[in-house]
Amino acid sequence: LWHGTLDIGPDDNKASWDWAILMDNNTWKIHGEAVAAAGFHLPGSYDHKPHNTAKKLNTQYKTLEFQLYTFGIAPILLYGILPTQYWVNYCMLVYGFQIMCQHLLTQQQLQDTHALLCSWELDFECKSCQWKHDHIHFICPSVHQVIHLVPEAIQKGPPICYVQWTMEQTI
Repeated sequence: LWHGTLDIGPDDNKASWDWAILMDNNTWKIHGEAVAAAGFHLPGSYDHKPHNTAKKLNTQYKTLEFQLYTFGIAPILLYGILPTQYWVNYCMLVYGFQIMCQHLLTQQQLQDTHALLCSWELDFECKSCQWKHDHIHFICPSVHQVIHLVPEAIQKGPPICYVQWTMEQTI
């Protein structure tokens, strides 16, 4: 979305995408270098530092790297670059995920997080999709699935205990 690589509809224009702040190739390269440089500030307990996103994102980026980038590094690097309304919306998602990735969740956390993630989805649809039919493909299953995290956690327990990535790391 921020890189502006999504397909456009017949009535859409990427020039109107004020959230596509990484669409310019030079900006994308600078951002990728900043991601790689941020790895030097991480504790040694991480598997390894994240690669430059401009070079490796679609080829050799591992799940852990993408998770670290999405929920740890990107909110910091995009602050002041991503327009505030989109950055705040993104931080709502990040905060919700950080809560849901805990091993223990209280009932109050589940209630608050469910409200937060539902607000995030509505805000995302309103601001990024702008209720346009040409933007409906922005709502991929992974975006919609977010609002089901809390109900699933109530049924199965915290996602960190049963998601595929955790199982792969355990094995």
